[in-house]
Amino acid sequence: MNDCDTTEDAFLGGQLRLRQPGSGHRAGHDAALLAAATLARKGDRAVEFGAGVGAAGLSLARRVGSLELILVEIDPYLAQLARENAALNAMSAQVVVLDVTAPASAFAAAGLKPDSFDVVLMNRVLIRAVKGGKAPTQVIRGLVLNDRSGVPNKQAAEILAGREVLPLARS
Repeated sequence: MNDCDTTEDAFLGGQLRLRQPGSGHRAGHDAALLAAATLARKGDRAVEFGAGVGAAGLSLARRVGSLELILVEIDPYLAQLARENAALNAMSAQVVVLDVTAPASAFAAAGLKPDSFDVVLMNRVLIRAVKGGKAPTQVIRGLVLNDRSGVPNKQAAEILAGREVLPLARS
């Protein structure tokens, strides 16, 4: 692929600009929701596995601020777009080309040692967990994204614009 095959899109209500392939899998609401579901603080070390163009990790970094962000992606072309997206948004991110199913030795060789991250993102199922946590499991009410007219409702619009996070507990 080349630059003619990409688009530049606004995320988080225009707070983040992302170059991504013009066709095929493209980042969307799922990345913004993953970032909104991720609890992180300034100074945390965060890794996103299967980062693609970096949409979720960069969205998290934009919301939280100062993170040490590592984006792990198997596809060299998408990894290059993730590097460019970090630069495009004046953000710092280390991008590693690596298969998430690689053995632990490959992760260690890339500087990704076990128990070295405060936050882990992976875009498959929204689950929030704390390693070693003792709190009981909670199932949080689902989020309705659009109202009856098909327009994002107020809560969803705030989350997708990067101004709110997903609720922490059942309300």
